[in-house]
Amino acid sequence: MSLYMRFLLNAFLSKVAYKFDAYLGVISQCVFLFIHISIWKALYISAEIVDVSSIDLKTMITYSVISAGISLFINNSVIGIMDQKIRTGEIAIDLLRPMNLKTTLFYRKMGDTCFVMIFQFLPVVMIFSFILRINYPSIEFLLYFFITLINGMIIYFLITYIIGLIGFWYLSVWHLSRLLQDLVRLLSGSFIPLWFFPDILSTISLYLPFRFIYFVPISIFLGKVDVLEIYIMIALQIMWILILTIIEKVLWFKGIEKLVIQGG
Repeated sequence: MSLYMRFLLNAFLSKVAYKFDAYLGVISQCVFLFIHISIWKALYISAEIVDVSSIDLKTMITYSVISAGISLFINNSVIGIMDQKIRTGEIAIDLLRPMNLKTTLFYRKMGDTCFVMIFQFLPVVMIFSFILRINYPSIEFLLYFFITLINGMIIYFLITYIIGLIGFWYLSVWHLSRLLQDLVRLLSGSFIPLWFFPDILSTISLYLPFRFIYFVPISIFLGKVDVLEIYIMIALQIMWILILTIIEKVLWFKGIEKLVIQGG
């Protein structure tokens, strides 16, 4: 077993040791989702918008359920970890280790993701699928959904890693985590689908990577895009992964250079 795979396994096992936290997470997510769905029901009934741009209430409920699942799937603590490493100087020790820090953090995230997928993501989706009778897409579209979901998780990981690297110049970046979460939720279509966005916000979202985290995978799950569009979306996700990778590498080398000059 490779060293990085051990990080993945250790991250998974450490989560298993605290399964009660996962169960609390499922309960809290279910409560939040129930409130979210209730709000959409009230909006559809009061405004009599049973069909807006072919988006009916059942579609919106399904959208909310999958969005809640994705939220569990992509969440990570990279910003907090990077903040602590840079503030305490632990980053200097990481430089001496024969391992890439980003790769180490990614494999730890994958270990967390495996745990979340088994103990949180699937339970939440299955519970609400049973209660609300959610329709699933075909095997082909389900495969496309998981491909874009994984790509979206990588995009979010890279964004959080980049925010963490800002700590080389701006100490205590941990509070930027909440700002990032709110920004992603707004422009990714997490709470409100991009179908309902005003023109200016919709245009802004086209030039940012956030929609590929939530909106694109959910749209595929709902069958709102054809196969050709799916291939285009996957290509754009890969493009953003490459762009973000270049950005993080530049920031990493500039940050290490600054650390060395300052005698860190």
